[in-house]
Amino acid sequence: MGLPLPPRSSCQQLCLLLTCFTVAVRFGLQDVLLSQLSKPNQLITRAAIYDAGVAGVQLAAALRLAGAHNVELFLDDAPDLWHR
Repeated sequence: MGLPLPPRSSCQQLCLLLTCFTVAVRFGLQDVLLSQLSKPNQLITRAAIYDAGVAGVQLAAALRLAGAHNVELFLDDAPDLWHR
């Protein structure tokens, strides 16, 4: 046919490129699958905290860190703590 053959280095470059792509895909899939498997199967409880002061903020931080509760809102009767 008379078509020239590609250089030998292009085969090596293709092999290196495909290897790097395969490794990247495997690491990405591993990260996604492990993050899905490590999630707890329990439902997260919604919570409302009555005290928008320092103690309420500390409680919200503790609940957020534990991961079992989702703080939806703060309630307080002090008007200076509203809309914060």
